[in-house]
Amino acid sequence: MFGRAWWVALVGLSGCQLVLGFEDHEPFPGGGGGAGAGASTSTQNTTSTQGTTTSTQSSTTGGEGGQPIVYTFGEATELVDAGTELTDLVVEGDRLYALSPSDQNIVSIDLGASKPKVETLGMGLNAPRGLVYSAGALFTTAGDMTALSCSLYQVDPISGAPTSLIGLPNDGTNCYFALGAEGTLAAASRGDEVRTRTGGGQGQLIGKAYAGSTIPALVIDSGKYFWIDVNSGELLRSDGATVQPQHNPPGNQVDTLAQMAVPADLAVRNGQVYVVGDGGVGRVAATANNSSFTILTPSADAPRGISVDASHVYWADGTSLRAVLLDAQGVTPTVLYDDDETPNDSVSVGETIYFTTQSGKIFTISKTVE
Repeated sequence: MFGRAWWVALVGLSGCQLVLGFEDHEPFPGGGGGAGAGASTSTQNTTSTQGTTTSTQSSTTGGEGGQPIVYTFGEATELVDAGTELTDLVVEGDRLYALSPSDQNIVSIDLGASKPKVETLGMGLNAPRGLVYSAGALFTTAGDMTALSCSLYQVDPISGAPTSLIGLPNDGTNCYFALGAEGTLAAASRGDEVRTRTGGGQGQLIGKAYAGSTIPALVIDSGKYFWIDVNSGELLRSDGATVQPQHNPPGNQVDTLAQMAVPADLAVRNGQVYVVGDGGVGRVAATANNSSFTILTPSADAPRGISVDASHVYWADGTSLRAVLLDAQGVTPTVLYDDDETPNDSVSVGETIYFTTQSGKIFTISKTVE
């Protein structure tokens, strides 16, 4: 974290779920009805790891005829090597897209190719953060070359041409970005306010960060805004109503759902908010008020990049990629990968989990239902 507060601006788009930070959502069709619908979880998980090979059996009740649903994860296999760090990623159809901050572009991978290769889009994006695919286009955020402003960009996935949508002022030292969509694109820059851009100009103030804090992640789901404040540890919610500037943080129209030590990222799925931080991985109802997290696992070292599918929560933690069932409680996480690479972000699509690393590699892990 940068030790300063941020303000968040949003501009309307069509399409998908908001992702602010390293976060993506894709459903896993096999066996999702059990874990996703509140089926009970077996804590008798067995995990054996050797190098990058992980054999895991996580089970829940709720399968056909009351039989347990068993998920098995395979070995992490390198897909491509882009050569420089890759962060946020999304998958759309047979294409995978990932940000390359140091190369100032977006890499594109044809997943249907017999030998996938790295292509580049959006050249010249200075320190891009956050990536989403919506309405046939890619959206990301980047600062200009002097870092005096922060811009939201639309990138054509075919031509690769970036188009600036809006610009946000910056203090000239650092731009922090993250974004996503459920009809909304978002970017965070230095400041102490959470704003929507729907009102034009500086937008509509809907929340305030605590002085000296940061807002590393914000999600929009079902018309509600959710974000985390690092210093206070609060998970906050707003319906988008205007906050009066004179009110103390987080604002008179903002509710606190729960608190966690040093939250790092969040995701929303099926009415539940999932947060990863120094307190582990927690879950709380999106409608909660001053409640407590159900801790799925207390194990977290350097967490980042949370993602959720129909059965599991995934996150990067140090040099490992970990997973835990959605309805787990106080269990040891499954280690999907722990080797020479440092994962950054992950996404689960169908029977495959993809993750990026700090060295610029993309790996795949198979996920099957037994």
